[in-house]
Amino acid sequence: MQANKGARFDRFSSKKIRNKNNSNNSYHYFYYFYNYYFYYYYYYYYYYYFYYYYYYYYYYYYYYYYYYYYYYYYYYYYYYYYYYYYYYYYVYYYYYYYYFYYNYYYYYYYYYYYYYYYYYYYYYYCCCYYYYYYYYYYYYYYYYYDYYDYYYYYYYYYYYYYYYYYYYYYYYYYYYYYYYYYYYYYYYYYYYYYYYDYYYYYYYYYYYYYYYYYYYYYYYYYYYYYYYYYYYYYYYYYYYYYYYYYYYYYYYYYY
Repeated sequence: MQANKGARFDRFSSKKIRNKNNSNNSYHYFYYFYNYYFYYYYYYYYYYYFYYYYYYYYYYYYYYYYYYYYYYYYYYYYYYYYYYYYYYYYVYYYYYYYYFYYNYYYYYYYYYYYYYYYYYYYYYYCCCYYYYYYYYYYYYYYYYYDYYDYYYYYYYYYYYYYYYYYYYYYYYYYYYYYYYYYYYYYYYYYYYYYYYDYYYYYYYYYYYYYYYYYYYYYYYYYYYYYYYYYYYYYYYYYYYYYYYYYYYYYYYYYY
């Protein structure tokens, strides 16, 4: 260390400068020392510049990074806002569609109910009309049968009236002879006669009721045919009656 005390190492020229305490060496020492510091500051400045540039570049990059970050964040926010708006629009549209759909079904069921009510009313009207028609039809034929029955009963009554009249006239003395005997059994026979008539009319009307229900439909179809036949029957009847009367008149005249 003592031997090399005056030695210096030049890192730039890779030379050892010996300190011999002369001006030339001192100058060179100062020169090299100056160059050393010059280059040192130069590199330091370069390094600082590079560091500053790097820092600037890094800051610039960082700035752009944040710029793009905020840009994408803003874009994301915008997209989110757009999505939210779209979602709101979709919900609004869905609500509107649902409202429309609800109204559609409301009116559908309303018209369906109205149609059903109309159909029910129409069906009810048709049933009433059919019932009325059926009732009218029934009443008409019932009236006709009642009239026919009345006519028949009237004829039957007169027939029996004359029959019993002559029968009573024929057995007048016979009944007179058994007057007291008949009077004795008067209540019994009266009761029996009443009972007999009751059953007679009961079976008669039962038969008539059965006949009416049996020929209820057939009579409707054969009514005109029967009427036609009846008409011709009476026609021929009167024809032959007239012929007979004519023949009788002729015979009487001839006689």
